[in-house]
Amino acid sequence: MELKTGDVVMLKSGGQPLTVAEVKGDDDIQRLLEGTAGHAITLHVASSSGANARDITVIPIRSEAALRNSEWIEDNQRKVDKLSGGKLAYVYLPDTGAGGSPQRG
Repeated sequence: MELKTGDVVMLKSGGQPLTVAEVKGDDDIQRLLEGTAGHAITLHVASSSGANARDITVIPIRSEAALRNSEWIEDNQRKVDKLSGGKLAYVYLPDTGAGGSPQRG
């Protein structure tokens, strides 16, 4: 969405703004999206002066855990590649705990 501190975000329903909030550096934009997971919604975004106004359609997800995990894995891959000059690979093994590995009999 390319939001910046000071941008104004309006949640729209039927073309009418429902909520107007100034996005601050420590603000949680998710509060505007509560109860909307899985449904297409329109956000009207503009700078505080009203410039660069645009509508964005998004479909919020219930949890960002999988996205954060993917980002964490990709960041680790980039770090290992950079620090090793491309000579080492980062291998992610999901759920290697006792509950994640099937028992062989």
